[in-house]
Amino acid sequence: MMYLITALLLSLALAGEDSSEKREKFTFTEYDDDFARQIMFPISTAAYGWNALMIESCLNRTIGEGAGIYQYSHSCQNGECSGFVAKLPHYGAIIIGFRGTQRPGQLIQQGIDSTIRAWSKWDYGGHISLYFNKTFHTIWQGLEHRVYMYIYEHPDWDIWIGGHSLGGALATLATFFLVHSKLVQPDAVKLMTFGQPRVGDKAFADAFDNEVGYAYRVVHSRDIVPSIPRSGYWHQGAEVIDALICIFISWFF
Repeated sequence: MMYLITALLLSLALAGEDSSEKREKFTFTEYDDDFARQIMFPISTAAYGWNALMIESCLNRTIGEGAGIYQYSHSCQNGECSGFVAKLPHYGAIIIGFRGTQRPGQLIQQGIDSTIRAWSKWDYGGHISLYFNKTFHTIWQGLEHRVYMYIYEHPDWDIWIGGHSLGGALATLATFFLVHSKLVQPDAVKLMTFGQPRVGDKAFADAFDNEVGYAYRVVHSRDIVPSIPRSGYWHQGAEVIDALICIFISWFF
């Protein structure tokens, strides 16, 4: 009988510590393949959902949960851009995902604004693509109030930010903004993008790398998007070449 009582008390104690234990699973400072495939890739794919219900369904089927999902979409040049924020209580994390390029015309517009038109000044260092700057501010204005609310409610949670293609560029800017503005602790933020284009010039990349500690770009060697725009643009963060994940992306989209 005493053994059963002890076992019960132990199980209750472990249940009470479950949240912290789950957070320990993803406590690292370098690229982690399980984290990329099990968490960040689903976040980037979920961002393609047309509404919060679709995003919730995607997160539940992949990560296993998704609470407080809030999505904001807005028309952008030659397409629609979108982002979402949600909670993963099981992991003690706030997640932010941005949708990627959807139409050929949208991709062409990105190229025009990034190569032909003037640079756009980034307030926190360097210059970035005009298209990325305009699109980020448009989507962020619709998301930020919910992001700030979740950060206020859970100040000790991690912040995981991701996106594919254009979504990766927007995720990069969101990460830089949050860290530079001191709205979150730098070591609580993890950025991982897939097939992300270059966002800004060398001054921007250097400023980003000086402030953001965890930032990885998963790319495919045959994907042209990460190599554009070319003239004057530099990549930030560390590059990870992964054929398998990128093949999955091509199947989905």
